[in-house]
Amino acid sequence: MKIKNLVLEQVHLKHILVLIFSWLVTRILVSFIFDFSESYTGGDGVYYFEVARNILASGSHITDAGKPFIRAPLYSFFVA
Repeated sequence: MKIKNLVLEQVHLKHILVLIFSWLVTRILVSFIFDFSESYTGGDGVYYFEVARNILASGSHITDAGKPFIRAPLYSFFVA
């Protein structure tokens, strides 16, 4: 019985090592294919980074455009 458990553990270990190796190869390929050096400049991210800069600069979350219609609470403080 002990030998059977040992064989099963080795099989699971092989599967885990194959998964880790395939994840590592995929991650390396993605890092070579895509350029992650530029900051993300689309969507809501631009607004949140602007608000975070305002919080750091003046302590206020209000942007130049005035009060926003909808704002996620505390997220801008987390980004800052």
